[in-house]
Amino acid sequence: MYSKDLYLASKYFNRGKYSDVINLLEQKIVYYKDSALYFNLLGASCVFIGDWGSGKTYLSAAEKLSKSNKNIIFLLSLIYLKLNDTEMAVHLLLDLLNFSETKRDAKKVLDFVGKSENQVAVSEFIDIKVIPKLKKKIKFKIKKIRKTHKLSKNFIYGFFIIIFLLFVIWGGFKFYKHKKSNSRANIEALEISEEDKIVEFYKGKYKLLLSDKDVRKAFRKAKRAFNDFDDNVAQREINRILNSNASNDIKDKALELQRLIKEPDFKSMKTNYTFDEINKEPFMYENCYVNWKGRIVNLKIGKKNITFDFLVGYEDKKVLNGTVSVILDYGVKLYEDYPYEILGKIKLIDGKVYLQVVSLHRIVEL
Repeated sequence: MYSKDLYLASKYFNRGKYSDVINLLEQKIVYYKDSALYFNLLGASCVFIGDWGSGKTYLSAAEKLSKSNKNIIFLLSLIYLKLNDTEMAVHLLLDLLNFSETKRDAKKVLDFVGKSENQVAVSEFIDIKVIPKLKKKIKFKIKKIRKTHKLSKNFIYGFFIIIFLLFVIWGGFKFYKHKKSNSRANIEALEISEEDKIVEFYKGKYKLLLSDKDVRKAFRKAKRAFNDFDDNVAQREINRILNSNASNDIKDKALELQRLIKEPDFKSMKTNYTFDEINKEPFMYENCYVNWKGRIVNLKIGKKNITFDFLVGYEDKKVLNGTVSVILDYGVKLYEDYPYEILGKIKLIDGKVYLQVVSLHRIVEL
């Protein structure tokens, strides 16, 4: 179906303006949640600017809605390779050997993967040898709709208004069912009973000394945040309990709740913490996720991972909030001193704060 947004996005994409595609489409997912073309345009654009994690999310969504063309499937196989999921990548590549448009490229990648023992080498091969050629092959064509008679246009407008109203009603019903069925009701069993021992007192053993009331309040807040899909707040309250004099039984319940927390993406994360907040009390934010912008320095590429220092808040070279050490355990082409946006998980190693990358993409400088 014709859409002005998708028509314009396809023109941007075909001209290599991938950031323009993302800026145009990223906030409009509610309108195109059933459009494979929308997810293909957005996913391929993310990959071509280096955001492999988001690219995987969008292209996988497109594949579930409709079988994508073979070059898109080939791009998805490259994403799995970049994210170190070799088994899934090889599965897709072997299937692509059966199709003339992808047979040659799939064989080249399989041959290189079979000979290489270094994930970084595979990643560089994809960035330098494969992606530039794939950019030329993946194009989107949408025919622009012709102008119709005024009466026909009014009929079309009326028809779409009716469809929109039906969609709103249907969407509201689906949202109600979703909230009802996905309210994470499985945590209702996680309760602090009157019989539970709440706190213990062993001097000098805890970072936080809490009362019974404080522990109950933290546990209620963690559950409420979890049910509201605000997992960062839930994790912070879990950390409050784990670093306190709460009893082992209560800490076990907190850990059980922690195991249910899911990894977010750039769009789903609700509460974001600042560098200053985390630097002040690191133990309160362990295993929380942050979305920070900044610049990469001291880049080091190893056999198993990539490490660098991230200058938080320095993406425009005006304000430096602080520096954090970053660990990246999948292959991706990075450029030192360029601005990036990172979604990462806070880790504490020997008391020092590290950021474990979930997804990242380079910020286009104007």
